[in-house]
Amino acid sequence: MPMKKILNNFTRALKKRVDVFLQDPLCLSRWVPPYLGRNRDNQISVRVGNEGYRWVIDRYHGDVFMFIEDMHQGIMPFMHLRSEDKTLFRARLEPENAAAQELIVAAMNHGGRRYDLADALCEFIRTSTQELFFYGRVIHEIVYETDANGMIMNFAFVSVNPLSIRSVLGPYYQVIPWKVGKRSYVRVGVKRIPKEKLQVIEFPVALGGRRTLKRVLSRLSSLSAEPIPEFQMEAMRSNQDIGFDLNQYVRAKYLEKAQLTRQFGWDQRKRRDQEITEYYSVYRHLCFALSQAIIREHILGAINRTLSGPLLNIRSQIIMEGLPTSDQIKTEFRALNEGGLEFVTLFKRTSI
Repeated sequence: MPMKKILNNFTRALKKRVDVFLQDPLCLSRWVPPYLGRNRDNQISVRVGNEGYRWVIDRYHGDVFMFIEDMHQGIMPFMHLRSEDKTLFRARLEPENAAAQELIVAAMNHGGRRYDLADALCEFIRTSTQELFFYGRVIHEIVYETDANGMIMNFAFVSVNPLSIRSVLGPYYQVIPWKVGKRSYVRVGVKRIPKEKLQVIEFPVALGGRRTLKRVLSRLSSLSAEPIPEFQMEAMRSNQDIGFDLNQYVRAKYLEKAQLTRQFGWDQRKRRDQEITEYYSVYRHLCFALSQAIIREHILGAINRTLSGPLLNIRSQIIMEGLPTSDQIKTEFRALNEGGLEFVTLFKRTSI
């Protein structure tokens, strides 16, 4: 075969490979659906676990478990009627839109049961708060069905593992490396997800942002690793008395955790409360109520932005009534500092 023909064939083959790369530089065309289960028709993301991703905590245990559980359990009421003053907690759309409300309730309903808007919102915010404190962000893909005219008939907020999502110069991608794919029984790959299809809720900057949360979780995890330090365990195995004071050790960890979580007002389930003043107990309660109000309003704001976004274009906003707002709690801080407020009255006004 003439050398010229060989060179021409080589050039054409090289050009073909380069064109394929330029058209799909991230090899997105190699993405394939999961081995198990089937997604909805227009769902892009794949359900994966944490194994294979790197995160600040590897186990949900000890102080990390208690901190996250306490921060999300009381974020929303479990009953519409508050027991003390019979204030009714309500959620409504403004302006009212019965058809849109039915769609929204169905989108938030992950348990297969029927809810009204208040019930659905409570469960959605409570679940999102737990994930927000664990990962520092919450991500949902908006999965929807349309009719023959292209109008959205129904939609759902489908949870996506935040560790699998990457933002590269604006666009979002779900990245499934080999370790994750093997352990979650899905194919490896990278898939671009349009920004308008994702609801991304970052940890509020008002509470320090994701970086502060990672520092708190990392340290709480370390403090939970050793209930009794290893050097004392060695001494106990050798039946030696090295003068170790377990009570002082526990107290020192309590003080460090109190300092670490002070902006969240975490009471560590009221351990060692006999050592704090009544004033500080109320002040800590207000910090807890404020952090929860900030989280509630932050998640609700993200929901409303999604509803009014280009994909759903629902021209109604969800309004919550009957819960203390962050502005109201800041007012209580000022009243507490001025000393003209009964503690019991303050607790009633700021508790759910």
